[in-house]
Amino acid sequence: MYLLIALALILFKAIPDAIYDRGYKTLSKYLRFWYDAGFYFVMFLFLTNHYHYSNGIIDPHFWYVLIGALLLRWALFDLVYNLMKKEPIFYIGTTDPIDKLFGWFFRKTGIASEHFLFMFKLIALCIGVTFLLGWQFGIGA
Repeated sequence: MYLLIALALILFKAIPDAIYDRGYKTLSKYLRFWYDAGFYFVMFLFLTNHYHYSNGIIDPHFWYVLIGALLLRWALFDLVYNLMKKEPIFYIGTTDPIDKLFGWFFRKTGIASEHFLFMFKLIALCIGVTFLLGWQFGIGA
C-alpha cells in the first residue's frame, strides 16, 4: 500500500509538471487541482482518524477540517506565490482556470479586483482558521 501511495504522489505530480513544460498550461492546472484535492482529502482523512467510518458516512468534523484547510490554502497560496514571483499581490494570470473565471468576472462587472480579492481571501482565511481550530461552534464550545 505504501508503495502505491508513493508512486501515485510521484506520478500525479510529475505528469502535470511535464504537461506544463510542454506548453499545455491550462490542462496542467486542471490536473494539479485534482492532485491537490486528492492529496488534501487523503491527508486529512488519515490525520483526523476519520478513515474509520460506518454506514458510509464520514464524521462531519472531518469536512470542517478539510474545508478549513482548502480555504486556508486558497487564501494564502496565491499571496505567497505572487510575492515570491515579485508580481502584484492580487495578480490575476491567464492560464489558471480560476484566474480565467476571475478575469472574466472583473471585466464584466467593472469591480476593482484588488478590493474584491482582498475581502474574499480575508473571509476565506478567517473561516479556514476558524474551522481548523475547531471554533465553528464558538471559541469556548
